[in-house]
Amino acid sequence: MRTKLTSKSITAAAGAAAMLFVAAPAFALSVTGYSGKPQFPSNSSCMVESSAAVFNNCGAQVNWEIPMSVNPGFHTVTLSTFNPGGGTFQCTLFGVSQTGGLTAGGTVFPNGGNFVANLSVTVPSNGSMMVFCNVNPNGKIFNVLYSE
Repeated sequence: MRTKLTSKSITAAAGAAAMLFVAAPAFALSVTGYSGKPQFPSNSSCMVESSAAVFNNCGAQVNWEIPMSVNPGFHTVTLSTFNPGGGTFQCTLFGVSQTGGLTAGGTVFPNGGNFVANLSVTVPSNGSMMVFCNVNPNGKIFNVLYSE
């Protein structure tokens, strides 16, 4: 059986192929918890690396920031942590503007044990994204998964 090609079928096929090249794929990325930094440099020495995670060995809560370069628009990240209990372990995702303005996205309060949560925020043009966590003593941030 022969199929007759028409200009309509060729145009439709060319249009579909063009759509594949126009839409840029979103690449999945991951950063370890240890890729961040403490809000206060005095906490640098007691926030230690533990299997690529950041581990709070300070004896008090520490504010930890993990920056991420992303394209503008809506983003969801998957954050994995460990909370040994006690204190107020809290993480918030922020969109950061070119002039340093912060737009708060989702916030989670990891309960005891291993915890995985999805957080979302809209990143402005020429902006970036940041996860900011209050990490309990002996708490960990394993990694953050996100897309460009």
